Amino acid sequence: MGTAARILVADDNVQVLGLVDAILRSAGYEVTLCEGGEEAIQAARGGAFDLILLDGMMPDVDGFDACEAIRTFPHLAHTPIVFLTGMTDEGTFEDATEVGADEVLPKPIRRSSLLLRVRSLLRLSELRADRDRSMEERSELTELLLSDLERPMNLVRHRATALASSPDLPDSLRSGVEDLLHAERSLTSIVRNLMDVQRSAEGTFEAHGSEVRLADLLERVAASWADRAAEEGLRIEVQGRPPRDPVWIDDGLLIRALDNLVEHALGCAKTEILLSSALTPAGATVSVRDDGEPLDEDEQRRLEVADDGSDTVTGRLPRSRGLGLVLCRLVTDAHNGKLGISSGPGGTHVHLLLCALPR
Repeated sequence: MGTAARILVADDNVQVLGLVDAILRSAGYEVTLCEGGEEAIQAARGGAFDLILLDGMMPDVDGFDACEAIRTFPHLAHTPIVFLTGMTDEGTFEDATEVGADEVLPKPIRRSSLLLRVRSLLRLSELRADRDRSMEERSELTELLLSDLERPMNLVRHRATALASSPDLPDSLRSGVEDLLHAERSLTSIVRNLMDVQRSAEGTFEAHGSEVRLADLLERVAASWADRAAEEGLRIEVQGRPPRDPVWIDDGLLIRALDNLVEHALGCAKTEILLSSALTPAGATVSVRDDGEPLDEDEQRRLEVADDGSDTVTGRLPRSRGLGLVLCRLVTDAHNGKLGISSGPGGTHVHLLLCALPR
């Protein structure tokens, strides 16, 4: 750290305060002393500290209540807090963890132990701050990139749409213009996926429920891709009889997830793409299946799934499925559900298990 770390110390024993003060100051730290829990809360409320040391037992407000109160201050929500206590039983450690403490240091205080814990926690805090700064910079860069992409993509969409609707466009150029429209649609999807991944990293990606009839939703998705599928010599259809009873989910997110899966399936399928759905006690499951070649062996090994036979993805996703599969993971997570993938000689099957959202 460029400047001396600021440490708040609270203990009702003045001798302990003096000892800790001397140890920390000799190591170059800036120390604020408090003789009780209430005094520590007031100091923390208006002060900026890099580390807080609290005695577990104090007569006015003990360390547990003080820690819990300090954790409610936004500017200290992630500041390391260490309990100094003569109680070393398992219950004390559990209670300290429950109120947000990071470490428990037993008394009597030893210089080497205290400085080792202090240095370690300050270093971890510094690394966390560096990570947060890096994430903020990456977020700003992503937002700038997506903003810069918006104008040329809008221009391509506008011009290509105008050309495609022109009766004077030669047939020799029409397929090329349609390819441009398909490419623009894919780019738009990629940009939106990137924005959602960014929102997920920031903790702002959320699902908003509405009453959805899966039968209507799947028919709408299939219809939107029917022409593109026909161009590729493929058939896309809704399999079986999807339920018409409503389920409370985010239809916008689900449609985007299905669009990503269908678009990828268009490049894999041999003859058909099948959409299906079913209601479950918790919500619904929605699936996209193609009859293309299975994932290669490297991707199969990379794909980590649950060992309960459910094909639920538990770890890494196959690279060949791209960013769209990441969006599917975000959509299922937002619905407290699961993403499942199975791949074999008959093709690849991706299913989204969604829990109904609270009303």
